[in-house]
Formats: sequence, structure tokens, C-alpha cells
Amino acid sequence: MKKTRSTTSERQENQTQAAADIRSRSLNSSNNQVGRAEMIVQQKMLADIHGSPKMIAQRLSIQSLHNSPRMAAQRKQAKQNSARTNHALPQISTNLTKPVTAVQRVIKLDGADVDTTQLLAEVADMAEKIIIANWDWSQTVHNFTKNDKQNLSAKQKLLNAIQRAKNQVRTVPALFSAANLKFLTQAEDRLPTLYFVQGTNSGRLRQQHGSGPAVFTEVNKIDYFFASKSKMRKFKTAAKLAMTNREDFNPDLSAYEATTIPTAGYAHFETTYSGRKLIKIHPSGGAVVTGLDAYTDLKIKAIYQGIIGLTT
Repeated sequence: MKKTRSTTSERQENQTQAAADIRSRSLNSSNNQVGRAEMIVQQKMLADIHGSPKMIAQRLSIQSLHNSPRMAAQRKQAKQNSARTNHALPQISTNLTKPVTAVQRVIKLDGADVDTTQLLAEVADMAEKIIIANWDWSQTVHNFTKNDKQNLSAKQKLLNAIQRAKNQVRTVPALFSAANLKFLTQAEDRLPTLYFVQGTNSGRLRQQHGSGPAVFTEVNKIDYFFASKSKMRKFKTAAKLAMTNREDFNPDLSAYEATTIPTAGYAHFETTYSGRKLIKIHPSGGAVVTGLDAYTDLKIKAIYQGIIGLTT
């Protein structure tokens, strides 16, 4: 009788232990599943961050900076300095505090280099500091020139340009796309200005100018193109008179040998209307360029960001 009770007790203990083992394995399995799920979520999060547009843009910016002519010149100069001082270690510069002479400042006032350190000290706003720094280290020369007629100094035009850049949105507006790019104008010693049209909306990306780079948008604008600048000047006289007198402006294009179709090599004149009355006129300094194949959305984005002093 005692032996039977002992066997029953042992069987109950074994069953209890087996149940405990099952619960333990189930708990461990659950914990493992939770751990794997958390790991998968973390991996996906890291992948999303790594593949985000911002991270991609940063990597492209770093790669572009590394491959730029300026960085290549710096590396070449560093190797030359090292070779002169230590032939046994050609890849290591022994004078890291020496400024690299290949670096060129690209913000100028009436042709003279700006003291960027002083300019940055004068500006309190961090966004403005970033614009100045990015313009100064870019590959594009920005030479601001005084305008005696408007009584504007080169320094004031620089400050005005900084404010224009600061007021632009960081995300490229839909207007500025390859599909909406209609033509360029190219002036001597200046990068092209890009012109866009989308319905009644027009836009212009000016890369270089005596008043600085700029983004312009407006509505109800008509572009006119002329075979000669003399004809354009005649057109300007008529347009200016109509605007001054607040008269409707309906030009006879044949009288000016003009067209509204972008034509390579032609002069360009912008007119902005309110109804049929002119409210703004603007002659372009360069000649029209119609070869647009190189201007992809990515390139237009880079141009836009360069204008507003944003590189990432």
C-alpha cells in the first residue's frame, strides 16, 4: 500500500515538473519570438533610415565633395607637401596647419574677395551663416557689383541676395522640373539662367549675376524672342511707354521680327501682365539656348539648392 502511494506521488511530481518544463520552453520560445521580432523591426528601421532621401542626399553630397576639383587639388597639394618633407611617407602631410593654396574664395564684392570670417561675425542668424558658408565653399563664383542708379553697394546687394535665398523653401517646387524647363539664357562669363513654364506660372533660376543668385516665380508672363538686340531695344521702348501710360500692350510681332517660340541665339525679353496691361518688363542679358537634354530633375534640384545656399 505504501509503495502504491509512493509511486503515485512520484508520478504527480513528474507530471508537475513536465508541465513546468513545457511552460518554461513556451516562455523561452515566446521570448525568442519577441526578440526576433524586435530585431526585425530594428533592422527595418535602420534600413529605412539608411535609404531615406536625406541620408542618400548626404552620401551623394559627401561623394560629390570628395570628387570635386577643389578636393582633388587639396589632396594633390597635400601629397606634394608631404613628398618635399618626407619621401618615406608620401601619403602623409607633415604640416597640417599650413593652408592649402588651391582653395579659392568665391564670394566677391566688386571683384575683391570677401572677408568671410568678418561677414559671418556680422550675421547673427544661423540660416544666413549657412548660406554664406555654402556659397563661399561652392564651385560657383558670386561677384556682387554695385548699382549706382539704384544707389546699391555691392555689400547691400549681397545682403539682399542672402535674404532672398533664406526666404525660399528647401524642397524644390514642382514648377522647377525638367518637364517644365523651356529654355536657357547664356550671358558671357556667367552660368545659364533656367526658365520654366507650367500653365500660367513661370519661374526662373538665376545662377550668377551682379545681384547674386536668385529664384523667381510669377504669373501671367509672356516671353518674347528677337533675332537682334536692336529690335529688342525698339520693343523695350514701346513696352516701357505702354507701361508708363497704363495702356494695353498688344505688340505686332512682325514689326520687331519677334516670336514667342524660344529660338537658339535669339535675344530674350520678359513681360508680365495684369489683364492686357504691363506691370513688369525685363530684358535678359544673354542669348537663348534650347539644348536642354543635360538638365535632368536631379541637376535642376542641385542648381536650386546651390542658389538658396543649401547643399544637403
